[in-house]
Amino acid sequence: MRRCNGAMLLALHPMVVCVLTASAGPPAHRYPVDPSIPSRLAAHVSTQPGLWAGYIDPTSAPYGARGDGITDDSVALQSCVDDAYAARMSVQLPANKTFLMSQQLSFLQTNRSRAFGFQIVGGAGGARPVLKLKDGSRVAGNVFIHFVLLPSGTVQEYDSEHYNSRMRGVNVDLGNNPLVSGISMSGAQLCSIEDVVVTGTAFYAGLNGLPGSGGFSANVAVHNGDYGVVETTFRPNPSINGLVLVGQRKAGVLIDVARGPVVLSGFSIESPPTPSSEYRAVLLANRTASKDNAFNGEDGTIVLHGGGASVAIESEGSDVVLKNVFFLGAATLVSCPAQNVSLLPVGPLSAWVRADIFVFSGSSGQIWDHGHSGGGGMTYLTQPTESASAPQTDLITQHSWAFGEIPTWQSPRVLNVCEDYGATPQWVNATDDDGAKIQEAIVAACTPSSPAYGSVVFIPHGQFGLFRPLDLLGCAQLIGSGTHSTVLTPVRGDEGGCWSASPSTMRCSPAPQHMDLTGNDLVGSNGHPLPQPCTTPALCCDMCTNHNPAAEPLGQCRAWSWSNASKTCWMKSGMSKNPYRASTDVSGVVNPGALLVSTDSVITAAHGATPSMLVADISLYTSPECPFVDVGAGRDTLWRDVGISLSGANTPPPLNVLSGLGHGSAPPSAVPRAPYVSLRGTVSGKFFGLPLDGIFGGSNAGDGGPLHVLILVSGTGLGGPIHFYQASTEHLAHDPQVLVTNSQDVHFHAWKYESSLNEKSSVPPNGSGSLVRVAYSHNVTSFGASGNYRLYSAAVPMIDIHSSANITVLGMVRKAAWNEVPNGTVWLRDDAGGVALPGDKALLLYRS
Repeated sequence: MRRCNGAMLLALHPMVVCVLTASAGPPAHRYPVDPSIPSRLAAHVSTQPGLWAGYIDPTSAPYGARGDGITDDSVALQSCVDDAYAARMSVQLPANKTFLMSQQLSFLQTNRSRAFGFQIVGGAGGARPVLKLKDGSRVAGNVFIHFVLLPSGTVQEYDSEHYNSRMRGVNVDLGNNPLVSGISMSGAQLCSIEDVVVTGTAFYAGLNGLPGSGGFSANVAVHNGDYGVVETTFRPNPSINGLVLVGQRKAGVLIDVARGPVVLSGFSIESPPTPSSEYRAVLLANRTASKDNAFNGEDGTIVLHGGGASVAIESEGSDVVLKNVFFLGAATLVSCPAQNVSLLPVGPLSAWVRADIFVFSGSSGQIWDHGHSGGGGMTYLTQPTESASAPQTDLITQHSWAFGEIPTWQSPRVLNVCEDYGATPQWVNATDDDGAKIQEAIVAACTPSSPAYGSVVFIPHGQFGLFRPLDLLGCAQLIGSGTHSTVLTPVRGDEGGCWSASPSTMRCSPAPQHMDLTGNDLVGSNGHPLPQPCTTPALCCDMCTNHNPAAEPLGQCRAWSWSNASKTCWMKSGMSKNPYRASTDVSGVVNPGALLVSTDSVITAAHGATPSMLVADISLYTSPECPFVDVGAGRDTLWRDVGISLSGANTPPPLNVLSGLGHGSAPPSAVPRAPYVSLRGTVSGKFFGLPLDGIFGGSNAGDGGPLHVLILVSGTGLGGPIHFYQASTEHLAHDPQVLVTNSQDVHFHAWKYESSLNEKSSVPPNGSGSLVRVAYSHNVTSFGASGNYRLYSAAVPMIDIHSSANITVLGMVRKAAWNEVPNGTVWLRDDAGGVALPGDKALLLYRS
């Protein structure tokens, strides 16, 4: 008998059954705690039951924080934060606690490595914990909670290389400290501020410096203060999904310096009851007309009370782009005094007014809307502002999630893959197949007939090796302890590729007729496919290479290939030896050896179950030649805080992709054989902070890496829309970097991009091609985007649209490259409309 979390577990082949019982106390751990933890923490392992999971409690020894709202916990919390960074763990503040502080809580990184990071989260089981600043405190830099990268020996902050900082589920009370801001996190990929409320009686700003460049913020609220959000750091398109600002004295959002637009997706800004005439919901204070420092807002409301505040949004020359924004009580919706431009409402101030799409071009940005063109010091509305009924209630939640919606390791019905299934982190066993144990938990959680159905699968702190792709089965809720703490990686073997494999020892699953829908004979007790000698393709490998979904319900053999020479099967995944499937059918398996895959499983489909899928707080590490993710099933997926990184600097051999990806013919079935991330089939949902920014083989002096696309979206739409928030697609020398084909309802928000680095030549494959190609698709949009992107010639547009309809681009800017041709570049080409827009101006609006 084995334990489930708070349950007894009966080993019934091939499934495990959790019988929920009252917990008898902390589980008996099967392995020692991570030996790399700091010595003062190691001396108190018995008082820190969360250490095995990856969490440190500052109220337990050796720290002793009280959390009573009376005792000053500054020293105790800072000590705990420092130890958690060294241990690659997270600080977890217990629920229902208030931690009084009189000093800055500093999250100072000195290491650029993404293997480390500062992360602080709130515990489950009660009210969110609160970090409270004592009235009249003097804190460094007037910032209470400061996340920053300051490499050793330097005096300059490196925001662009600041990774893996996170604050989630913790509220902040700034008290009476008029000059102090609550949180500053000017970071890049894998940085985020989530599920945070900032309050106080007198303070400067709730948030002062946002994550951008692939980092994001979500579910943030600020009540009171001079400002809700202040952005004065040169970060590419900092963004917030789900923002509520109430009662700020001067402005809800102040934008002085940014790189590209500040992007709000789903927001509510409300003035104080009696605001001054100087109050602005959004103030763009930079007086130099620029595509930078811009503001993009979608699906939001702005409410001005009292009749004193007459202007909702004011720009001193920077661009403003709005989509589906509702106003109430504003005499002027948008104003640019420097250019004598104003957008006035229609109807009385007591009525809601809606701006469908509005663009103010303070720079020389261009507009193309169904053939209407313009730009440069002008305003443009797709239709006049109109009186409207009250806005829909889901404006904010459609771009984020509800607090408490995402489970944690402390939630009920959690399957711990170590405690309950015997997986082991690398300091216990670095060569075993942990993936088999994780897969066993996923099968139990995704099988409606299993008592463990609907459970959360938790992978604790540590690095875990996979012998095979891990199949989420379209329904798994898979969580880790943080992108710095839980790592999945293929265990490399003598094939020299992504997976541990030997032609003489590999085994395949039994023939399809040996499998049934109850799960019998699908996997053995260790989670592996039942071993069968593979002496003929008819028994095993043939069912894999022929893409028979019914024959591979668990996706266990998706990466097997038959070897006629040795009469054996071997694992293939991006290896130089037969690395990809020969088939190009977009309905088949696209990434044969991705670390995470998701298929429509026989087990789930047989019961008609389509639960939502969740992946959070995990990092995927692999080598440059290997794909990461292939999601072909999973409705209403929530993908949040998942790291994607290369574990080595192996330069892959040149790899081929199918013809037609460049600027020529592109039949609907022509898709790349090994995208790093592919979404297809019935998958839908929200993907936050997808960090595909370091995917290039070798150094920056190389050619940018293998000929893969970073993201492939193919054949999607039937399961619902796909939304990417702060996707970071960078540095790949390929044409294109992103491919959307045969799909509908695909949406990018706050997109960060860069061309490949130091190309050897000016054309692909050794130079930058198009950022994105949209082919045979419908309703594809991009809202708010920026980055450094080289355009070399009129033959290669940044956005290449082929045989597609209803394509919308709003608020997209780029920084030109040092070696770019001075004239003739093309930002966007749409062959259906015969449109080619020049590459030397910001693209503020395009609608096909």
